[in-house]
Amino acid sequence: DPAYAATNRPLAPPPVFPRARAQQVVLPALPRGAPSTGGGLAVIVAPGGDVVAIDLVTGAETWRVPLKATHRAVVAGDVVYAVTADSVECLALVDGAVRWRTPTPHGATAPPLATEQFVIVATAQPAVRPIQTSTAVLVRSMA
Repeated sequence: DPAYAATNRPLAPPPVFPRARAQQVVLPALPRGAPSTGGGLAVIVAPGGDVVAIDLVTGAETWRVPLKATHRAVVAGDVVYAVTADSVECLALVDGAVRWRTPTPHGATAPPLATEQFVIVATAQPAVRPIQTSTAVLVRSMA
């Protein structure tokens, strides 16, 4: 390569993404777990347990729901699943409106896992509790 021979350095590859100013959102403390993304939003659980959606383009807070979530929230399609000390909450991704709430005995010990048909929660009993996403019904307990 003549360019390498002239400089003794390999040429840098072209940038993969266009250069853009990165957005930064300053929080008063670390969120509970990593953000989950979908629909142009980053969803975090703020200190104190509020579930917060942040617009990925503008960096502005889009909505906030005071849930006292205990673990990272999970985006799945057009909804967000969050766990509290005694329930699983299903929120609309677009505005944070509560779609359904299901009690979970013994509290969750980890963030929820979402599939197309179920949101699965590990509890302190110990047990794994699948909840049907279409009905919000606890299907069975898998101890």
